[in-house]
Amino acid sequence: MAKKSGLTMRTRLGYAAGEMGTTLSFYMISNYLTMYYVDGVGIAAAVVSGLILVVRLIEAFSAPVIGSVIDRTASKFGQARPWILYGTPFLILFAILTFTSFNLGDTGNVVYAIVSYIGLAIAFSFVDTAKSALANTITADADDRVTLNGWRQACGNVLNTVLAAITMPLILMFGNNATAYTYTAAIYAIASLPLLMFCFTSCKETVRSAGAGERITVRESLMSAVTNSQLLLIVLSTTISCIGVFSRLGVMTFYYNYAVGRPDATGLILAGFQIAQILPPFVAPFIIKKLNKKGALILGNAGMAASAVFLFLIGFDNVALVFVGTFLLGFFGFSSFVCICAVSDCIEYNYNTKGNRNPGASVGAITFGVKLAMAIGGALGALLIGFTGYVSGADLTMEVRTNISLVVNIVPAVFFALSAVPALLYKLDNKEMERIQKENSAKDAAAAAAEKSVA
Repeated sequence: MAKKSGLTMRTRLGYAAGEMGTTLSFYMISNYLTMYYVDGVGIAAAVVSGLILVVRLIEAFSAPVIGSVIDRTASKFGQARPWILYGTPFLILFAILTFTSFNLGDTGNVVYAIVSYIGLAIAFSFVDTAKSALANTITADADDRVTLNGWRQACGNVLNTVLAAITMPLILMFGNNATAYTYTAAIYAIASLPLLMFCFTSCKETVRSAGAGERITVRESLMSAVTNSQLLLIVLSTTISCIGVFSRLGVMTFYYNYAVGRPDATGLILAGFQIAQILPPFVAPFIIKKLNKKGALILGNAGMAASAVFLFLIGFDNVALVFVGTFLLGFFGFSSFVCICAVSDCIEYNYNTKGNRNPGASVGAITFGVKLAMAIGGALGALLIGFTGYVSGADLTMEVRTNISLVVNIVPAVFFALSAVPALLYKLDNKEMERIQKENSAKDAAAAAAEKSVA
């Protein structure tokens, strides 16, 4: 008989709303910030590249510290929710300021861009890390956490698909200048407010991490995450895989526009990729049931590697096969969903072996891996494109087209395959997690009884 979930529909929708709220800011950062700085503000592309790299590295290394601060938080709202409540106004403010130009001159524009973007990165990290950690303080049940993360990712991907369709038309409608980006960013930022507040009011924290609040220092929380062997394996696997993902995302339009030579079909192909990413949250839970998270993680990354190799091998003339390969690449991206769920297991493993849950630091650790991969992967893709022989506006030889496909498909495939190595060492299968969950439930009950008797 299937176990009944303890999650209400309001909680599921609320948690999904939190993801949609942060997606509105992240979409503009990840897809339009470079274009805004170069075309809207007039900052040199090389300066923008260095600026984004530096801020992403700052964001990466601050993520575990921010997570540990969340672990230390003790309030009437819980650990994670206060940072959603109080961080959201700063997220909205800096999301607008980052896409606002004050015409301060060449040097002034760069300084302002650095300050505003760092402010946005820190505000986003607090809200996004708190939201991600929240799944682990709402419930201690592994299946319910998978459900929450499934709703979160599905709704986030649906919103990404909508934003992909409407963002550029909005910018064009507002005049396709610096002010147009400001208006668009402001609309998205303000729209995030009701979503994040619905998340705050709908998601109640019921799991109290032992050692939370004043009884655990930031250093202790960080060390607890750093010494969690299973978490480190997931972080390493995720980082390697995401280097492949971000090295491809940054330059994939070169492949579709120039190697395949069908810029008219690029929008349709990438829409298929985005739609494929909506499916994993509905499919991955069944794969996890059958293969454990370890097997699902390996299958997802192997599938991405195979899909990328397929795209390289089919050549450039069959757009239908290019669409199929790209769709499969998006679908097998369920490995990222599996990683999110595996972090929850690592939190319970840490509680079982060391006596404390550290959701903030654990989420911060995986965020560190993703942000580091964004910095490395983005720079790697841009660097390698420079060695393909591509020249803007020039007719491309078959050799250059093949080189572009090599960079966009084979290089990421290598990283996808390598990410399976740390995953092979991961030991928290379904049976082990069932044992851990039972022991942790008994520990929670004993702690609650002890607190009640003292009171």
